[in-house]
Amino acid sequence: MDLIDDNGRKRADIMEKRDYWDRAAHIDLITRFSISHDGDQEVPNNICIFNIFENRNRFFSSKAVELLSYEDRERYSIIKRERDADKELLDNKFPNWHNPGAYWDDLEMV
Repeated sequence: MDLIDDNGRKRADIMEKRDYWDRAAHIDLITRFSISHDGDQEVPNNICIFNIFENRNRFFSSKAVELLSYEDRERYSIIKRERDADKELLDNKFPNWHNPGAYWDDLEMV
């Protein structure tokens, strides 16, 4: 289940298990900005592209990085380098981007 604010933006994921033998619940708060990469889905030709999202909308995409012939350690190093560059971009523009309560009230900032 999703928690949606008055502006239609997803603010949290809510999970609840109601089985009598396995009851559990938790909530994951969503930050306004997030980073993901397409390499987890093994996109064609082992190309990895990092994306910065503003809620559910793509805000920025990095250059494509080829991961075709690299060992796991080198592959991880390349992915980490690209992810760190995107983190730096967010840190410079939105220093508190990792805080789930930050930046939601300013609708025109992006």
